[in-house]
Amino acid sequence: MDFEQKNDTSIGFEQLNQTMSRYNKNKTMISPEDLNGRYKKLFQKLKDQLMHEAVSYLHPFLIKGIHIYGSEEGKALVDKINSSLSESGFYQAVGAAIYKDFDIEKAVRLTEEQNLKIRNDFYEPYRNKHNIKEEAL
Repeated sequence: MDFEQKNDTSIGFEQLNQTMSRYNKNKTMISPEDLNGRYKKLFQKLKDQLMHEAVSYLHPFLIKGIHIYGSEEGKALVDKINSSLSESGFYQAVGAAIYKDFDIEKAVRLTEEQNLKIRNDFYEPYRNKHNIKEEAL
């Protein structure tokens, strides 16, 4: 087993797409009363699965080209980036793309845009300071 990060997201995409389709079908074909009543636990489990798969699928798009060391400075940068993601409404926008629009491509687009913003606003000074070579994208 090697430890290289693989960028094979096609399997993740198919699984995410199937789970999103099941969520959409449940959301549109089952009454809200039933989803909040007798199917509450099952529907919550499906929503949790969808969230987990979306995070797993989108994470590589968010961190592409970013290498942060485990130093105190690196941890501070990660905290700053996480704070920026929360404050910018990124999580809400991606959540809406997944749970309301049922649009994986839109979620990927939002994530790639956020990656570019992180790279330009936060990572570039860190990269230059630590002489980290930029990888070809």
